[in-house]
Parts: sequence; C-alpha cells; structure tokens
Amino acid sequence: MTGPAPDLRLIHHHVGGRAGDTGFNFPTIFEPALVRVLYDADASSTEQAQAQSASSGRTTITRPYFIGRPGAKQAFQINYDPYTSSIRKIAPEFSGSYVDVNGTDYVMGEVTQPLRTVEIDARGLDELVRTEGERLPAPDLLSLDTEGSEDDILAGARELLDDRVVALTTEIKFNPVYADGPTFGDIFRVMFERGFVFCEFEHVGRLTPMRGRLGTRGRGLIAFGDAIFLKHPANIRGDDATRALKLRKLAFVALTRAQLEFAQLCLDLLPEGHPLPADAPAYLRLVEQFRRMCAMTPDVKPWRFTEAYTPERSEARFRSGIPEEEARRIAEETRRRAIAETGKIESAKLDLAHAAGASMMVQLFERYGLADVARVIAEIQRHQVQGYLASVAEMSAG
Repeated sequence: MTGPAPDLRLIHHHVGGRAGDTGFNFPTIFEPALVRVLYDADASSTEQAQAQSASSGRTTITRPYFIGRPGAKQAFQINYDPYTSSIRKIAPEFSGSYVDVNGTDYVMGEVTQPLRTVEIDARGLDELVRTEGERLPAPDLLSLDTEGSEDDILAGARELLDDRVVALTTEIKFNPVYADGPTFGDIFRVMFERGFVFCEFEHVGRLTPMRGRLGTRGRGLIAFGDAIFLKHPANIRGDDATRALKLRKLAFVALTRAQLEFAQLCLDLLPEGHPLPADAPAYLRLVEQFRRMCAMTPDVKPWRFTEAYTPERSEARFRSGIPEEEARRIAEETRRRAIAETGKIESAKLDLAHAAGASMMVQLFERYGLADVARVIAEIQRHQVQGYLASVAEMSAG
C-alpha cells in the first residue's frame, strides 16, 4: 500500500498581500508549479490581489484575514497610505522621519495617520492550515510585509516553521520604528530557535530623522529592509520521502539566491532511493541538473589557509622583532609549500581555466531565466580562481 503522492507544487504564503505584491518572485518558467496564498486584513485588497493574479495567469488563493497571534482581538488601522496599515503605531521618536519616495518626502507620522480603525480577530497560520485542510495547502515559503506585526505572525506559525516552511523573507526594522514592534534582532532570535539561518538582506533602506532644507540633506540612517532566512538542511524533518522533497525545495530557493554551496549541502543530505519523478516541474529539474553538474565538476579547490600558513607564519603576522634565523626558516617553509601548490595548479590548469569561465554552470542558470544569478556566480568563480593563483605566485616568489 502506497501513501499519498508527494506535492511537487511550491506553495508560497504571503502575509500583507495588498495589490498582489509578494516576497518571493521567480522567473516565469517556474510559474506552473507555484501556488500563492495571499492574506490581507483589508478585504478590498485581497479582491484586488485576486483580480491581478488572475490576469497574470498565476495560481492564487486569497484570504481576507488578519494573521497574527490566534485568539486576539486587534484594532487594525487603515492608514493614509494603505501600504502602512497596521495594528501598531509609529514610535513618537520616528514620526518626523522621512523617506524619499518618487520625489516626495514620505513622512512616517503623516502617511501612517489612521483613516479608520477596524476591530478584527487575529488568525494564526498554524490554526488556518489545520482547519482549512486541502483548501489551504501548507506553505513551503513564507513572506511577511505587515508593518510591525511580524513577531505575532511567527508566534502563530511555530508548527509550520518547524515542520513545513523551508524559507522566509520578511520586512525588518533595525531600529524600533513601530511602538512595541520587533527589530531584526528579535526576528533573528525567533528564526534561529526554529532551526533557520540568516541568508542575506535583500535590500536595506534609509530613514532620515528630520526634514532638512534642500542643500543640507544627507544619507539618512539605515533603518529597514528585507531579510531572507533559510532552514538549515540538518533541521529538515519528516520521513525520507518528505525530507527528500523538502531538501530539493530548499536547494531551489538557495540556487535562486546564488547560494550554490548551501544548495550542495542540501543535496548531499538527500536520502537514497527517492529519484525525481518523470513529470517533475521546472524548479526540480533545475535542482537535479545542478546536482549532476556538481558531480561532474573536477574536484579542484584553492589551498586552505592552514596549508598556506604554518602555525609559526600565522603567529608571526602579529609579532615584531622576529629573529633573523626564525624569519628565514618561516620564509623558506612558505616557499616550499607554495612551490608544491604550483605543481598542483599546473596539473589542474585546464580545470582552473574552465572554472574561471564557469561556462556550463552559467549557461544552466541562464537557461532557466536566472541571468542575475548567472552573472554573480561567474564573477565569484573568476575572483576566486584569480585570488588563488595570485596567492600561490606571491608566496612562491618569497
């Protein structure tokens, strides 16, 4: 007797789905496998998001729910700029701060003025997925853009973060811009406790603390941005079939962020006996082709620091007045090691040239519409090969 077929779709839940905006965006080749679930407490926004998604051909589910800590009554403020609508208010010390938006001063205390307040019940994501069943598939990806209530949403999604979600992107604040709202440090601690690692900031924005006159303006303070977290592959749960699929989904997200070695770590942990089905969607085909390409790539790597530097040479960098005999001995050992490494480079000359071009890997990502990733990895290969060769040449020359 066989169990249910694995769900090869990539399920993305986005909280704060006004105008159909989402946190994870992928090339169109991957769209057929994507299912987006959009939440917004303002029902008119979910209707607009549904219409826009339908016109784009995306598979989209919308829910007019306020997502947060389950069971709590909340006063949800519809603000002057609806994008800022929230249960939380701007902290007084940031009300006069502004961002330059389309040639205007976007003053936080003004754009967050409430036009009306709606009493709503908070729904937790764990609760919703349990109660709606097949009508609301559990998320693989979760993204948040909720103007200060991210901590409440994560508190109501602990089961999903533990057992289902492999990647999160969330708006974050570096300073407490919202009264009682979480900062990046708060979000980081929650995600680390749930088995995730911080990947990167997708972007960071600046908030200027006062409106200076033109001619007197500066850069502003780094204040907000979007942060991406990935589940550590060792923390992926489930039976072998479940883990295999989750690890592949996680590897896909990592590849779209140019995190190639993170993706390789995921694939190294794949349980045996779970090959891709013949009808695998494009995102899984990319992962499989990447896995095979890694396996075919010659095992050539730069030398380690501990191979280039003896303990004595490493320590000598922070010492003055080294005796001449000791300094000569350290230099001779360094040259000996570098000359030996030069022999390895000579035997791997063609492989290094190929790695510097990274042509096959670059072409793979370009073929799947990930041109930005292709450019990044091409530059990384060139930089690391050139750095390796330069370090060996310098040390062998003495």
